[in-house]
Amino acid sequence: MRKQKCGRCGGKGWVEGASALRAKRLKLEDASLRSVARLMKISAAYLSDLERGKRDWNADLISRFEVALEQVDVADPTKGRC
Repeated sequence: MRKQKCGRCGGKGWVEGASALRAKRLKLEDASLRSVARLMKISAAYLSDLERGKRDWNADLISRFEVALEQVDVADPTKGRC
């Protein structure tokens, strides 16, 4: 029996848009998966599935993700210091 590639990710294991959002989170030092999920009011497992392309993002989730990243970025006490 031959395995078929996933129709959404083409066998890569991730979806382009989802990986770009994950990359945004990883650029921020204090933006752990759990802290961002907590700010978004979703579980860390659900956010992980979103970032890996196993679940679909919708406009509300993207908006909550962006707000959560802003909150984490603003909360960084070293921001703006030399």
